[in-house]
Amino acid sequence: MRAQDGPILLGHLTPRTGFLGPMGEYAIMAIDMATEEINAAGGINGRQVQFIKEDLVNRRPPRPRPSA
Repeated sequence: MRAQDGPILLGHLTPRTGFLGPMGEYAIMAIDMATEEINAAGGINGRQVQFIKEDLVNRRPPRPRPSA
């Protein structure tokens, strides 16, 4: 087994729009602060961390699966 290269990608779904949007922005700020701290300390096992943040309320609809 070979070690992976590049950043560690993590995903986070939180409401960023709608009536819960303001609360979601606090979650985004916390994730950004934690990411900065982790990466400033050398990352995880030497790899940087990158978060992919998506809006839980207004996400893109899933793509239809091809029929068999």
